[in-house]
Amino acid sequence: MIRTESGALGGHDEENRNLTPRILVKLSGIALLLSGILATVGFFIHPHDSAPSNRGIWLGAHILVIGGGLLNLLGLVGLYLVSAAQLGLTGLSGFLLAAVSLVLYLGKLYWSAFIYPLVMARDAAFIRSYGFTPGSEPVDPTVRIVFYLGPILFAIGYALLGLSLLRVRAYPAPALWALIAGVLLVGLWPLLPGAVQSLGVVVSVIYTTGIVWIGYLLAKARDVVA
Repeated sequence: MIRTESGALGGHDEENRNLTPRILVKLSGIALLLSGILATVGFFIHPHDSAPSNRGIWLGAHILVIGGGLLNLLGLVGLYLVSAAQLGLTGLSGFLLAAVSLVLYLGKLYWSAFIYPLVMARDAAFIRSYGFTPGSEPVDPTVRIVFYLGPILFAIGYALLGLSLLRVRAYPAPALWALIAGVLLVGLWPLLPGAVQSLGVVVSVIYTTGIVWIGYLLAKARDVVA
């Protein structure tokens, strides 16, 4: 649970003991805040056609999204640990699922950023035959499962963690509901109807609002009690 101090710390020794946890929590909050911004900017500049014709923009967009994913993973640890004692099994499950989903998604982004353009330039027919082009669905069943597993786990994991934080009132309800709605929309994006997918700007704004808001609250916390 995060709470704001009502006065100065009682003594230099106590201040030293609390310094490191407070800094780590602040860094976790900053990481979450920046993750939302980087991921959203990366999404907006991401070219949705083949990589070879937009190599620079393609690579730049992926680097931003990869950076956002790494920061999200780092911030997620602090977000959970601050309230871990109160969140119970549901909160722990949500944290673990969200962490696994980010690792899976980062692997997919690495392939998409650095390997896919090279293969596409040399053998575009191979990429198209396996459904690896942007907006396509993988043909191979195993690859398709992995393709959908990451975002689905992201949605479920972050939603469970958000609901657990909501239950213990760790943060303002509007901030948590924005986070929950945002991760559900982003995570379940591949399964949503085309009409909803066309609202990419709205979805990005909701997700960014939630993750940036929570990151800001975590970063400005002055006292941390697990």
